[in-house]
Amino acid sequence: MTMKFFMVAIGILGLTACVAPQHSAKIAGQNDGGVIMRVLPNTDGGVGAFFKNWQDVTVARTASVAGERESTFDLRPMLDASSRTAVYAAALPPGNYRFVRFSSQKCGAICVSAFLNVDQQFSHFRIESGRLSDLGVIIQSANPEHPGDQLMVHDTAAAANRPETPEMIRELAPELAGLKLDVSSPWVAESIPAGMETLRAYTLSHSVGLAAPHALDSGGFVYGTANGMLISVMPGRQPIAYDVGSRSSIEAVLVSGDGDWFVGGELGLLRLSRDRGRTWQPVRGNIPFGTVNDLGQWNDQIIATTLRGKEVYIHAAKVGADDWHELAHYRGAVGIRVESFVVGDALITTLLDGKLAYLDLKTGQSEIRSTPGSIDLFSVSADRVLRCICSKVVENPYESHDFGKTWQSSSASRFMRLPTFRDDKHGVAFKGSIFSHATLMYTGDGGLTWAEAVDAPTGSRKLFYSKDGSVAYVGTAYGAFWASRDDGKTWEPLTQR
Repeated sequence: MTMKFFMVAIGILGLTACVAPQHSAKIAGQNDGGVIMRVLPNTDGGVGAFFKNWQDVTVARTASVAGERESTFDLRPMLDASSRTAVYAAALPPGNYRFVRFSSQKCGAICVSAFLNVDQQFSHFRIESGRLSDLGVIIQSANPEHPGDQLMVHDTAAAANRPETPEMIRELAPELAGLKLDVSSPWVAESIPAGMETLRAYTLSHSVGLAAPHALDSGGFVYGTANGMLISVMPGRQPIAYDVGSRSSIEAVLVSGDGDWFVGGELGLLRLSRDRGRTWQPVRGNIPFGTVNDLGQWNDQIIATTLRGKEVYIHAAKVGADDWHELAHYRGAVGIRVESFVVGDALITTLLDGKLAYLDLKTGQSEIRSTPGSIDLFSVSADRVLRCICSKVVENPYESHDFGKTWQSSSASRFMRLPTFRDDKHGVAFKGSIFSHATLMYTGDGGLTWAEAVDAPTGSRKLFYSKDGSVAYVGTAYGAFWASRDDGKTWEPLTQR
């Protein structure tokens, strides 16, 4: 595929000093207007990565008359309710604006903050007195022809097509609530590079990520991606991408016992599809605005775990309902991805400082339990064993067979990433760190001994099983999967998106 839209491809530069004045959401002048936008990286940030190292975005008010100088402003990121996305909202004086510099995420084994310098060929936008300009979502995505560059892509739709904006303003930038939301497109039409909508379609069809793969009864699985696309993979068929209707990172995926599909994610994303992804409806109801990290099912109830800043909320509702009741409320940590697992009649939730919460779903009683150290990786699989790679000084693997009351050293190597089991005997795992070459391993004796199978595919992120446990899968964030039908001894390519 030949892409001829390099005018919006911007190279990643090193960190540089910031000299522009910072601008907050507070309205300073009586003629001020405002802007709100989101910046979303469509990139692989590793397993369960939360992007909390965003920097300011610099914009410049362009000269309106001869001899006038540009004025520059830095817009601060707001991150409390998101996992990947940075929300920027600020009051600005009226005029036409261009972007000078974006914050960006440069990702390999880990992600670091970087800056993208922008030339004047990228789209400009306008600010009007007393009005709020909604720029929607600007997606940062890899350029397929120039891997060292990034594509900066935005939609050109009117703000009236973004019903989530008023809630973002109320929750994240209430100082701007007095401005009238401009329902027309704030982009200066003649400044938009040719082919922007084509690029936008390209980023959606190449959505990156492998979030919460969930096995289907009919075989195959579904998983979430970075910019609001749910992917369905069925053996022998081409993968199908379903748009859940929000350009937000999907963090949680659940297929209920009745076959309903649920997705949860950042900025209040929680939606239900009763027709296998074709249409979606919001079901967040009264759950606080934040990131829906995990979804599980217990009997006829959906259990949702939501993170907002340092607050962790556990809610339950009947399948398909949007009237949620709170089960528990814990303190987490900014930038730490809490995880929840329904295990029998219990919910296990990882917290900060080497702690987890045990919630008895029958009685509603909750107890905070200690882990052997700070949690680096954590898992629970079909054998109901809690496993962590925890560290005090160095990382080591541990296991708990009583839901975290007691812990013992694991028989797995400390160089092995957490194994995934289909029963109490058979499991698969990666051996090797995220920074180096990895090997796929397998066991048939509950993890007492492990054998090497094959080299793990480059960029492997997740290991998981089919619904009946007959097939193990390994996948990458870029839509490539391999399958094993003999408990991890041999692997074959399944599909590549």
